[in-house]
Amino acid sequence: MTRSDLSVPHAVLACILCVWVFLATVLASDDEGSVEILRPATSTPVTDAAVRTPLAVLEPVSSLDLGVIKTRQFVTRQVRITNTAGRPIRVEVQRVTCSCVGVTLDDEEIAPGEFTDLWIELAVLQPEASGVYRHRIFLGISTADEGEARSADVSLDVRYEHRRTFALEPGDTYPLRYSCCAGERIQRVVALINYAGGSVRPTGATVRDIEGWRVVSIDQKDSWRGGEVWWVTLEGAWDDAGKHQGSVTVHTSDELVPEWSVSLVGDVHPPVATKPSARLVAVGDAAEFEIGICGPWKLGGISVREVPDGVSVIAADDLLKLRGERPGSYRVPVVVRLVDSEREIEREWEISVRLIVRSITQN
Repeated sequence: MTRSDLSVPHAVLACILCVWVFLATVLASDDEGSVEILRPATSTPVTDAAVRTPLAVLEPVSSLDLGVIKTRQFVTRQVRITNTAGRPIRVEVQRVTCSCVGVTLDDEEIAPGEFTDLWIELAVLQPEASGVYRHRIFLGISTADEGEARSADVSLDVRYEHRRTFALEPGDTYPLRYSCCAGERIQRVVALINYAGGSVRPTGATVRDIEGWRVVSIDQKDSWRGGEVWWVTLEGAWDDAGKHQGSVTVHTSDELVPEWSVSLVGDVHPPVATKPSARLVAVGDAAEFEIGICGPWKLGGISVREVPDGVSVIAADDLLKLRGERPGSYRVPVVVRLVDSEREIEREWEISVRLIVRSITQN
């Protein structure tokens, strides 16, 4: 038999192989003609480094696509973890890459053949922009009996596309802060901003847990990037110094987010202060204290009550002047009368100064 006689069977075999590959490709393809290499699994086994019997199986899979989520939409998903190790196991949530993802387990320990449910809650409060976001949940699974220790780590990937429709500024991350003097009436603005041509509008607003504050107006402003912008203007005053906190709830026309609350945090300063607050003098010398007023108040007068022994008052009008009569450290209470002519109100504010008197030593 010649070499040319052998080439014919080889060519036939090559043709048969090509036809077989083509038919296999057609049979594996879907309706659109794309070849499917590997179909996604409906569960994920979790094994240790030795690749023995899986410790557990996660269902549906270890990757979750939550689809499209709008601003302030809350989404809950369930992942079932089944014990396939034939021994008790323990499941631990080790770390989550974003605080916007909440993770809870029904049970941390699972008996052989039993299961526990892992609940994933996602709250898209106010991300920076629309787009695709990915977060990861890290779990540790280990045996929970006295036998040979086995353990494995697994991660759950959470993916979603956020479409920001509207937002409040300031939002959930940063409260609406203010700093003022007691009795000073100030205004603050909460802005409702629509994105991508949105038309959500505020239908009202409610101030909570802060007396003396009210909603002054709700006005539409110039559009921003094709979306409407609304201003909710608040006005209020605190008569007492200190830290104050409350919130304002903006009611909206959006069915998904009918209301949105923003924290209101205030640092209110006393309306009166002395400069300096303490003086050191020798016996027989005088010390002057200036009275500083802030906010809408005007000085209506000052008076010293319960003058301590060892101190005498020289002047108490626009300026407080004290003399040290004998050595000692003295706290002098001062009452300042404040006048607000615009609101036609008066009030008294008590402060104190300290006078330290030392004797003169002669060598």
